[in-house]
Amino acid sequence: FTSSVPRPFWNDGGPLLIAPQAAVGAWEGADPPAGRVVDARFRWSDPDAVACDYDRACDVDPESAAVLDVGPSWGVVIGTAAAQSALWLPGRAPQEFYAVGIEAVEDATPERLRALAESPGEWGVLRERAAVGPEGLLLAHAASRLAEVRERPAAMPASAAADGEAALIGDGLRYPAPAGEYTIAARDVVTADGEYLTFIRFGPAE
Repeated sequence: FTSSVPRPFWNDGGPLLIAPQAAVGAWEGADPPAGRVVDARFRWSDPDAVACDYDRACDVDPESAAVLDVGPSWGVVIGTAAAQSALWLPGRAPQEFYAVGIEAVEDATPERLRALAESPGEWGVLRERAAVGPEGLLLAHAASRLAEVRERPAAMPASAAADGEAALIGDGLRYPAPAGEYTIAARDVVTADGEYLTFIRFGPAE
């Protein structure tokens, strides 16, 4: 991320998903699941349809985030309200970084977002230990079949920021997280100006 800025993911509705490579082949998005049964209340299409992974993501509180089991691994769902856009944000400490879901924010520069992440407030632990392999993490729309998204780097040159080089539905933003065990925590931030963001913090597991 040196001399670059986070590449935003511009969403047009629905939850987003963060997953390690170990989960990519197991998330089938809005497609009917192959050879397995998905347990979900929501149905994105026909109420009588077989539940899919996207339905499971839509079960997550729209104003929150949650960890789901995905095949042999895990995934983090960012609920719809806080997923109008999203980006990856490196932290100040080694092996600490954030996924930021944004409903509304006036200033999305890394400095401002870090200041909001570090403002007083309580973090809720979503998972004490989450394994991340050497491939890092992928952020994509939860309706996507993760194995088929067009992967794009999580950062882009600052000169490209004004040209709208954002990721869209069908894309995936790959963050080069160091391999290891992480603790995942989340908090919502609502500013006096009515800005609303959800921060997903990844830090080294104790």
